[in-house]
Amino acid sequence: MVAILRLFGAMCVVWSVAACGGSDSDGGESASNTTNTSNGTGDTGQADTGESMDSGVAMDSDQVDTGEEDTNTPPDDTDMTDTDEPTDSAMADTDEPSDTDAPMDTGDDTGPEDVAMDTAAEDTSEPEDIDFPDIPMEPRPDFIQGGVSLVDAYVVANFLIRLNVGNVGAAFVETPEEVEPVMTFGACDVVNVTTTDEEQGFGYDAGDITVEAGNYDPVTLTPMRGEDDSTTYNTGYPEDHDDSFPPNADVRITTLGGPHMRGFVGTVRTPGEHTVSRPAADSTVSAEALTVAWSGGGATDVIQVTVNPFGNDYMPRSGVGLLCELEEDNGTFTIPAEAMAQMNAPRLGISVIKSNTVELARETESIFLNATYIASNLVAFSP
Repeated sequence: MVAILRLFGAMCVVWSVAACGGSDSDGGESASNTTNTSNGTGDTGQADTGESMDSGVAMDSDQVDTGEEDTNTPPDDTDMTDTDEPTDSAMADTDEPSDTDAPMDTGDDTGPEDVAMDTAAEDTSEPEDIDFPDIPMEPRPDFIQGGVSLVDAYVVANFLIRLNVGNVGAAFVETPEEVEPVMTFGACDVVNVTTTDEEQGFGYDAGDITVEAGNYDPVTLTPMRGEDDSTTYNTGYPEDHDDSFPPNADVRITTLGGPHMRGFVGTVRTPGEHTVSRPAADSTVSAEALTVAWSGGGATDVIQVTVNPFGNDYMPRSGVGLLCELEEDNGTFTIPAEAMAQMNAPRLGISVIKSNTVELARETESIFLNATYIASNLVAFSP
């Protein structure tokens, strides 16, 4: 739940940028704040790493299943000693049919398929094509949790404000304590929302991180040490930066390592783009059951509906919010009236969040690669 609340906080910052319309005021600080807060999505403890994530982190390319590719019966005059079947050497030895069982039995122990599976299981974060340098390690906790997060948002506040906002962040910290919701109604948790930077804990240095997404220019996340020697990451993105990644694309994330963590590499699939159709932007909702509807985007590992407090100036504010975890993506979800009755802000940000998360698990670290797309409509609230 902690990780999800950090995502919740990241959305507030994205909304803040959008509500400002990409103004030039405090540009450097806003970019930094977005990075520091959105990195919380990177360490979202979304342990939901289903099959789609396995394909995203497929870093072992030796998928050897060639035993049936060359089964066409050759003509009688074909030289059966032709070695066009290098990976099926046992089958090429057709002059000794009585020995065909032996290679099959030994393949159970040393065959290419088992080698590929065992290699991936040992450490999916270290493919053979990357030579990670041996960097001297500085003192650090026994276990670190964190990762890299890409966040894109489509924000509709009213007829005049329709913006795409994106950012990339990273953070590596000790495992945070769980934060319990204020109360729960069905699938929705009532949570406290703050517009200030959440305390992420002491940050650790994993080195420069490169994010490569399709034809987009690669992004480098640079570690920066603070006065307390804690590490934060910055992309250098401007406040009014548009999309941080293309939809439905494989994003490769790489670091050679730093003084607190050895290198890793992985791939996460970005969500497609979706939009919120109900409630309409700039409409008025009340403390009754609220049906939220959306379309597009396709299936993802996680889908959430959130409600954030806003002021009449269209700026996010601290207060009470909602976080609803959906089990299925049906294109619609109804927030219980009891949950809506807890809201007390003059305006609310109604958002549908879709995300994919890949975990690179190691003995001393849990590294999460997260790609999130947020579609939001801003509405007036009448208790």
